Parts: sequence; structure tokens; C-alpha cells
Amino acid sequence: MIPARIPDGQGESHLPALALPQGSHASKETSLGALAGIFRRSRRFIALWILAWLALAFVVIINLQPIYSSSAMVMLNTRQLHYAELREVLTGPATGIDGNAVRSEVEILTSPQLMRRVVEDLELTKLADFQPTPPLSARIVGGLADLASRAGLTSAARMLDGWTDALAGDPDEQTRFEIAVASYQRGLSVFNTGRSFVINVTFQASSPELATRIVNRHVDLYIEDQRRIKNEALTAARSWLDREVEEQANRLRLAERELQEYRERFQLYQPGGTSLTAQRLAEMNAQLTMARADLAQREARLQRVRESRSLAAAGDADTDVQASATISRLREQEAIARRREAEMAAQFGNSHPSLRAARAEVSEVQRKIGEEVGKVLRGLQSEVQISRAREMELRRSVADLEREMGAYERNDAPAREAERQVNITRTLYENLLSRQKQVAAQEGIQQADARVVSYGTPPLLPSFPRKSLLLAISGVVAAVTALGLAMLRDRLRPGFATLGEVEAATGLRGLVALPQTSRRRPPHWQVLHQPKSATAEALRSLRMLLALPRTGIGRIRSLAVTSALPGEGKTSLALALARSLAASGLRVLLIDADLRRPGVARAAFGREAEQGLVDVLSGRLPATAAVASDSVAGLDILPAGRFEGEAVAPQDLLATTAMAELLEAADKAYDYVLVDTPPVGPVSDAALIGRMVQETILVTQSGKSHREAVLDGVAALQMAEVRIAGVVLNGIDPKMAPAHGAYRRGLRAAYFHA
Repeated sequence: MIPARIPDGQGESHLPALALPQGSHASKETSLGALAGIFRRSRRFIALWILAWLALAFVVIINLQPIYSSSAMVMLNTRQLHYAELREVLTGPATGIDGNAVRSEVEILTSPQLMRRVVEDLELTKLADFQPTPPLSARIVGGLADLASRAGLTSAARMLDGWTDALAGDPDEQTRFEIAVASYQRGLSVFNTGRSFVINVTFQASSPELATRIVNRHVDLYIEDQRRIKNEALTAARSWLDREVEEQANRLRLAERELQEYRERFQLYQPGGTSLTAQRLAEMNAQLTMARADLAQREARLQRVRESRSLAAAGDADTDVQASATISRLREQEAIARRREAEMAAQFGNSHPSLRAARAEVSEVQRKIGEEVGKVLRGLQSEVQISRAREMELRRSVADLEREMGAYERNDAPAREAERQVNITRTLYENLLSRQKQVAAQEGIQQADARVVSYGTPPLLPSFPRKSLLLAISGVVAAVTALGLAMLRDRLRPGFATLGEVEAATGLRGLVALPQTSRRRPPHWQVLHQPKSATAEALRSLRMLLALPRTGIGRIRSLAVTSALPGEGKTSLALALARSLAASGLRVLLIDADLRRPGVARAAFGREAEQGLVDVLSGRLPATAAVASDSVAGLDILPAGRFEGEAVAPQDLLATTAMAELLEAADKAYDYVLVDTPPVGPVSDAALIGRMVQETILVTQSGKSHREAVLDGVAALQMAEVRIAGVVLNGIDPKMAPAHGAYRRGLRAAYFHA
């Protein structure tokens, strides 16, 4: 029959046996380690990419046309002149200027109208910087004409020049002007830091003198426009303000008289700004809110007690039930009775008369507990009824006050509307009156709202290109793009590269990572002949992890080794692990259960075995006669044997009771039993064997096994309720991590979970 250690399907068969501590520090180490691994693997690609990028950037930068920038500074006037009072002619900072005003002036400085005036004033349409840019075809033909002229081909150069003129065309004056304005707009920049009233105006041109002349004329025209616009506006505003002030004064007197008459007629008084009815309604609403909260709390307590009556703990979650001394005493009696019941069941069996009496005593105690909980429930029901009655009374009072408040609001609504109209009229009148006085004071002495703090000067060095800065930026961009491409290449590769990737994708614990080995020196060879190698250390780390006790099953004694697909190194790992266990003096049996493609005997002895597991399961040979000894490692091996000619399928042969009895007998005779199974992807043998052993190790090949195949294999094992100890990453690139990284990881796991 199948041994009792087969998982019972209670939901923990696929959980990892060990868990390393998780935390922010571990996450940082994992992320930095992954980046370091990507950098090490792609360092040649990254270096070539950066060098090529920098070379291209250098060629482009040295051929860029230099551009010169000249800047002028304009400051908005923060002080105003007042001639009405002789004792204080110059006032303090103006309060009307804020960030929005500064941004408005910036918009004016960049307005197309101002640009058009500068273009017209300086006749910029005649300068080369503001000429139309010929199309690409004309520029190409023009370049060929220059080459022909330098080569001495005069006739060809004249012909190409004619083609260039034909391709470029001859735009009219209006088009030339619009093109010059567009070029002007591209060269102009206006900037304000937001922390002052100073505006920086900068213009870029191919000549330092031209940039200076344009920017200075730009700010001069801006100041002239301010003076002209303000003088024209003041003249028109003076006559309009006189009429509006008189009209708004008459409207204000009429509106105030009508509002006062209405309030006196309906007795609309509001001491402190709030009516008495509104104050009472607010207090009553506060009491209603407290009453509803109290009712909700009592109903919730009542509901918890009702829901817990049918449970074994019968209301223990409620404080009222916990506070009952009678229930606490009955709980103690129940615990004593249950303990007595358990002792009798263990001593006399389930059919003993004394056991029935003990069970009756437990039932009686539980009935008394239910009665006590019922008393608590009735008390809570009474409290809920009282709270509900208080809440209904407060609700009626609030409704009465709301009706009374509604009548008051209906009468007060016209008054509020009239008061708003009075306030609007008063504000408008006061603003107009104030503005009238300001206009009268400013007329005739109007000044611009800004002044030129600093005119532009011809720059000594070009502002573009800044070769050192552009090269530095190119270097940063090259490094970032190189690393990004390296990460993309690394992500697109098949399989997993680190244990962290395996854990993140499968949700299983990564046990160890075995370094990549050659065919001549596989892991099972290095265990015997190179015991200090990284592979041997990693296997000892895995051996130590398997020696730790597991929750619910104790120490692992039987273990299956499988993989998602063929060729991932499961057989080599099984033999290497078995030899490592045997080298420590343990009795180990390695069973080759891959009846289709057996490989344990060939890896251990260099030849296939004629007899083995097939003969034992078929009853043709006892197990002791089929076991072969690996004398070098002190290991017993039960090879698969030859399956040709068998009348049953491998799954049917492995599913027999003979296989279960064989594992059970081996478990008693050996310290460890390892079973090499077929891959879980193509066939179901691994899932079948996994249910007969305590745990299963899944082996995956680094950079080879496709992620989908590994995930499908994990899903198949979990669906079969196989307990998976974790994943072993085989054949990892030595560049991925420092030497013996897996060995140190195994020690860390043992330290935290021993």
C-alpha cells in the first residue's frame, strides 16, 4: 500500500520548505546584484555603444554653427510717483504687481506685434539670418554647386546655381516678412525667475553685434509702447469714470433704502450672523449623530453575539460575553471535560462506555454556555431598543426644526439677494471713485510700468554650442541608453539567470545555484575529485538545507529530483547530491525512475544496467539483487534497467503498490532515498513519484529553460499536490555572481532558520 507520508492534499503540498528573510535591504541587494550581473555580461557591448555614440556626437558638435546671445534686463516699476502729497513724493513698493502681472509683461514682450515693429524698424528682412531657408533639394544642389566651383568646373557650377535658384523660388515681400518674423521669434527668449520683477530678454544671432542691436531695440520699443498706450487710455477713462461714479452713487442709495425696509417688515434679525433656529438645529443634529453612532455600536455588538452563537466559541469575540464570569467558568469546565474525553479515547478507545459519558458531559457544558450567551443576547437587545427609541425622538425634533428653518430661509432669501446687490453696487462705486481719483492724479505725469535696467552688450563667446557640456550630456545619454539596451537584451534572453528571477517567476524558494561545468567534469565528478570546488560547496549547502527539519514532516528522508524539460541536468544533480550525502557517512540509495531515458547508471558506471527497477517492480528480481554499489562514493544505486518488451506503460508500472512498498522499505533501510524522475513537462511520471516521497526538487537550466515550460512544470506538480522543496538553478554563468555565492546563501538560510 502507499506510504502514509504521501501528501493528503490539505493545501500545503507545494509550499517551499525554507524561506529566506525578506526585507528592504535584501531587495536592494538583489536589485544591485542583478544590475551588476547585467553590466558584467554586457560590458563589451556597453563600451562599444558608448564609444560609437561619443564619436558621432563629437563629429556633430564640432560642425555646429556658433550662435551668440545678447541679453537686456527690464524691471517692472515697483515704486510709483505721487505729486498730490509733497511730503512723500516716492512711495513704497507697489502692491498691484504680482506674479500674474509679471507673466503678462512677459507675454507682451514676446507678442508678434512687437516683433513686427522691430523687424520693420531695423529692416531685418535684408539680413541673411532672416532670409527664407531653401528646401532640402535646393540645399543639396547648392552644395554640389560649391563642390563644382572648388573643383574648377565653372560651367557645371553655373548650371547648378541656376537649378538652385529655381528650386528655392522667389517669395514675395509679404512672405519674406512673415519668414523674418518667424525667424525672429525663434531667436527671441524672455524669462523671469518668478522671485523678482526683473525680466531677462535674450536674442540669439550669428553675429554678436547683430544680437546686441536687436535686443536693445526690442526693449526700447517695449518701453515706448507702454507710455503711448497708458496716455491714450487715461484720456478715454477720465470722461467715462465721471459718468459712472455719479450713476453708481444713485443706485447705491436706492438699494440700501429698499433692503432696510424689507428687513424691518419681516423682522429678519441675526445676532452674531446666525439665526437662533439655525443654532438650535445644529445642536440637535449633533445629538442625533451621537445617538445614531451609539445605536450602530449596540446593533453591531448584538449582531456579533448572534453570529457567534452557532460557533464552538459561542460569542467569545464580544466583550460582554468575555466579561461573564459564568461563561468563563463553563469554559474551564468544557476544557476539563474535553481533556478527560481525549485521555479516555487514547486509553480505552472510541467504544468505551466511559468515553460516552465524557462526551455527554461536554455536550451539557456546551448547552449551559449557550444559555448564558442567550442571556447576554437578550440584554443587548433591550439596549438596542432603548437606543433606537432615543434616535427616533431626536429625528422628529430635527424634522420640526428643519421646517421652521425652511420658513425662515424663504423669507431671508430675498433679503440676502438684495444685500448681495447692495454689496456689489457699493464695491463697484468705491472702485470707480478710487479709480477716478487715481486717474486725476496720474494724468499728465504718466510713466511707463517698466524700465531698462541693463542694455545688451556684444558677447565674447558663443552661447551655442557649449562643447564640453554637450559632450558630457552625450556621455550620460550614451551610458543610459547602453545600460537600457543591455537590460532589454538581458530580459529578452530565454530562461532564468539568477535565483532571484526564479523565485519571482515561480513563487518557489531558490535553493542553490550550481556553476556551469564541462562535460568532462560534471557536478557528480567534482564532488569526488574536486571537493573544494564551487560546485561541491553548493551541493554541501543544498545538503545542509535538506538536513533541516520541516514543519509537520520532520527531516527529509526521501526526495525526488525532476525538471521541466529534458537536458536540464537533473540526473547529474541527483547523482552529485547522492554522492555528497554519502561522502558524509550517510546511507544513501539513488533510484533511477526515468524508465524511458535512464541515465544514472551511465553517469555513475559509464554503461547502462541490464537489470534494475523495472525487474523489481515486475517481480522478476528482488530489490537487494538489483541494487548496484558505487564503491568510490559509498553509494547504493538502483538503476532503471531495460524497459523494452514490457506489457504496461511506465506510469502504470510506477503506480503499482510495489513501487510504494519499495520506497517504504528503502526509507527504513537508508538515511536518504533519492529518486531521479523523468521531466514533468512531457510525462506525468514525476508527479506520480512526487506523491510517494516527502519532497521534490525542480531543476532548471540557467539561460536555457524557457520560462513558460518551467511555470507549466510547477503548475503540473502543484496540481498533483506534490510538495516542492524548491528550485535548483543549474549551469549558472560564473559572471552572474561572485564565486561560491550559492554556498554562502545556503549558510545564510541555515543561520536564520536552524
